[in-house]
Amino acid sequence: MALYLLGASVGRYVHYITDPLLVPLLQLKARVEKGVEDIWNTYLNLVDVKKENQKLRKEITELYLDRAALRSCLKDYHQLASLLKINNVDYSRHGLVYAHVVAYDPSGMDTFLVLDKGKADGLEEGYIVAYQDLLVGFLDKVYTSSARVRTVYSGDFTLSATVGDTNYPYKGGFPIGELLHVRQEDNLQTGQEVLLRGSDAQTPALRIGVINQVGPPSGQFFRKVYVKPYARIKSIDYVVVIKVRP
Repeated sequence: MALYLLGASVGRYVHYITDPLLVPLLQLKARVEKGVEDIWNTYLNLVDVKKENQKLRKEITELYLDRAALRSCLKDYHQLASLLKINNVDYSRHGLVYAHVVAYDPSGMDTFLVLDKGKADGLEEGYIVAYQDLLVGFLDKVYTSSARVRTVYSGDFTLSATVGDTNYPYKGGFPIGELLHVRQEDNLQTGQEVLLRGSDAQTPALRIGVINQVGPPSGQFFRKVYVKPYARIKSIDYVVVIKVRP
């Protein structure tokens, strides 16, 4: 019993002596491990950033090469346009107005948008509304400081479109639109792109959508052709209004 008490006393004494020494060492060990972990994570992040920078540099180089090729194409185009007496179209001369979307169609059918620009910004009814190179619609109501866009999903939306070398009326609809007056013998296929056809060279060939269904031949004079619009209305937060009418 005496030996047990003596051992316990010695153990407490040893802990009393060593604990003040071990605790700082353990704390230092934890800090070192944390520091090594942070340094390693920083290194990994730097490696990822370096890889991303290399990727971006490659893409930038490719863009510069594409721009050089584009300049060459533009040079050839200007020479051809001069020979054919084609007037170059400068959309900035007609005016571009960038506007934010402030309201969407609450019905969920994406038939209209409301913009934060209006007559005070030079907007008029009928102007084309685009997002990137996609046709969103056209202005059907313009107020002093706001405007409403009738979109490609609206059943009241109609304009002239083109597929290949053939023109058709496009009629909007949700979730798909339709090409009208397609003859039975017209060779349209799913996957073909539908573009905006303007009344003159000032109208850009914006992309409307893609044919996703062609009805079978029938006894009727025209066949059904359905178009899936490209524009995702609810994901659009800004648009550009081109001051030309389709």
